[in-house]
Amino acid sequence: TRFGLILLIVAIAGLVAFRLYLPTLILNKANATLAGLRGYDGHIDSVDMHLWRGAYAINGLKLLKQKGDVPVPFVRVEAIDFSLAWIPLFHGNLSGKVEMEQPTINFVVGDTPAEGQLTIDDSWQDRVKELFPLRIARLGARNGEIHFRNYHADPPIDLVIHHVALVATNLT
Repeated sequence: TRFGLILLIVAIAGLVAFRLYLPTLILNKANATLAGLRGYDGHIDSVDMHLWRGAYAINGLKLLKQKGDVPVPFVRVEAIDFSLAWIPLFHGNLSGKVEMEQPTINFVVGDTPAEGQLTIDDSWQDRVKELFPLRIARLGARNGEIHFRNYHADPPIDLVIHHVALVATNLT
């Protein structure tokens, strides 16, 4: 019995240590995944775990153009919450929900391709699948912005759409 008690305490301590390390593990994996984007550097500030609801949150996502002179990130999102969709799960469907808070997209026109950012290559879809490998039952965005910028125009142009809200369902 004493050996069983020690084994139980060690197992519980191991689970607690793993839970404490899990956000760092996911943060490192997510930043390594974003490094796979061609032409852009991706960075995430922090990760929060919400195991009781089968979720994790990414805070401070930025995608920055690697080469050229673009002063704003292509994409910036304050927070992204990835969670399991529980109701479809009870019907045998493994899917999830993605909720974005304050996403911003900056389309920039430049005199040269190095001074602009209008597209990102198709590898972003693979990066999203690595970050969240489930079918997306619901994608939501709140308080977003879309900018169309031209820093080389006289005067500089910044057309912006504020307070963008988006809901998309059943994405595969």
